[in-house]
Amino acid sequence: MSGALGWLDKFSVDSLKSNHFCTGVKRGREYRCGGEADEGAKSKAVELLVEAVGRMRRWRVWDVWWVEEVMDEWLEKRDRLEVQLRGKYVDEVVNAITGLVNEFINYNEEFLNYWHDDGGEAKKLVDDLLNGRAEAIIWESEKGVSVYREYITLEAHRTRNGIVVQLVLNDLEGITIEAPDIFKKVMSEREYRKFVNDVLEALKGGFEEADGTIEGGKAAMGTTQIWQVVVWALLYPGENYMHITTLMSMRVA
Repeated sequence: MSGALGWLDKFSVDSLKSNHFCTGVKRGREYRCGGEADEGAKSKAVELLVEAVGRMRRWRVWDVWWVEEVMDEWLEKRDRLEVQLRGKYVDEVVNAITGLVNEFINYNEEFLNYWHDDGGEAKKLVDDLLNGRAEAIIWESEKGVSVYREYITLEAHRTRNGIVVQLVLNDLEGITIEAPDIFKKVMSEREYRKFVNDVLEALKGGFEEADGTIEGGKAAMGTTQIWQVVVWALLYPGENYMHITTLMSMRVA
């Protein structure tokens, strides 16, 4: 299919139907092909793939432009914090906060290098889907479909609110960041104890209830918002593990 990866050219739904479709059997965290998918299941999976391929091609997700935009956002927020805090707080506190943001910036730079090397696999995945060379595994009572590659996995599934499309990163490692206890640095011991009891625990509870989970007995959060990453680290001083695992978008139905 010539021009399959053009910027805005349309693609044929029939080209997606020519891929191999099978029902998924869970093996650990992944799905493996079980039996052949029937026409009803295949039709639902094709609908999901139409949405996924359309988004990936529209945004040229295999390029690095969007990663560079995130980097610019991080740098802008760090510089803004520097201006807002310098002179209002002692240098030790300001340096600790901007140093924390720099840790996140450094990890995003690692991701930029990763995507520069491996992001092209997303383009090959789209090309394979449009030329009938991919294996699509249908799962969760025909609500989702996965296409596996070495470095990324495409997942698309239906929710109550719409269709979620994800690119799961298979081999990008996380990092451990040492978050400073900023509040302890700017308060007296009495003020700090009161703050922990009256404010900090309530803030933690709000985050955990809205976006949090428990992993390995420790609080964890998944988010796409930069400000939440920074606030979470400040609420949980000490070692924080950060890991970019998924690139995700959602279409509201």
